[in-house]
Amino acid sequence: MRFPAKGFSLYAANRRVEEAISNEEQVKLLFHHPCGIQVWIDHLAKPTDKWASIIEDVPITTSSRITFMPTGVHQVEAGEVLASGIGHDNNTYLDFGVYDLRKKNALAEMITNEWPEYRSTADYAICWSTFFGPEIQQLLEALPAGAIDTSDYCQG
Repeated sequence: MRFPAKGFSLYAANRRVEEAISNEEQVKLLFHHPCGIQVWIDHLAKPTDKWASIIEDVPITTSSRITFMPTGVHQVEAGEVLASGIGHDNNTYLDFGVYDLRKKNALAEMITNEWPEYRSTADYAICWSTFFGPEIQQLLEALPAGAIDTSDYCQG
């Protein structure tokens, strides 16, 4: 898994074992850009030596509780490899989210009413395919049916 953009630093991390699924460690990394954009990547497996070292003091839990990291210290480069795997050995998957923390999205009111437990992040989610620029967005949106065309955040 490579990081998709430049100018971001690690904001928070989570290490956990989802015992009901597997005993393999899963890693969630949250990155912030000074402009107010957050990128959330979850279900990383086998982090690189660099990232394993950075998060080595983050406790391994069975919950999604995050540990905040020192602001601006751990920079990530565009294209940098974060981990050599995603998901579990028997199930490959990834959670990827992009959030514009400067303003709430058009779904914030619906989220407040229907999914209040997700308000802290979902209120700021944006369509992640737009994050990569017009050329990559067009390629992503041309893929067979999947996450983009079914996402509430990517509806025209």
